[in-house]
Amino acid sequence: MNKIQSIINDYFDFDFFWRQDSQRKQLIENLAKDFQKKHPNAIVNIIHQVKAAYPALTIKRYTYFIEDDRCLTFEIQFPNQDNVVGAISIFGYFLAWNSMPGKSGFDKYIYENDNAILNQLFQTIVNPEFGNMLEWVSKDMISEEIEIFNHDKILGVGDNSPIYVANLLTRFH
Repeated sequence: MNKIQSIINDYFDFDFFWRQDSQRKQLIENLAKDFQKKHPNAIVNIIHQVKAAYPALTIKRYTYFIEDDRCLTFEIQFPNQDNVVGAISIFGYFLAWNSMPGKSGFDKYIYENDNAILNQLFQTIVNPEFGNMLEWVSKDMISEEIEIFNHDKILGVGDNSPIYVANLLTRFH
């Protein structure tokens, strides 16, 4: 959690989630630009390698726009028709989730060792593309609430606006 605490301290504040004028937004945009400069062809390389190594898998979608998203994403359709989104956070984390309807909350996430093919993709293609610096987010980590950003709790009007580590790492949650 020390790395997450550093990310919170360095890049986020209450206004980031609840107002449009957070001074921290520019810091994240700069980090995203630096990330893209360091890995300009990452998503293309991942797609080519997945297609070469796993021809039965279909790449359905992918994104290059990491400034607002805080991540690169790609969506793969597995032979059993499951659709899985992989996200590489600018903060050095990997997240994956099932994009099929009916899955929500933390139940939609796929964690390390949950899926043999996804594990193999991560270990042989995705993580090496980033110099093996990515950490696959655990369920305990991703679902941890960042209480200092819970608008309702701070105002004392309930607990209906939780912000989780997942919200920090990507725009998608």
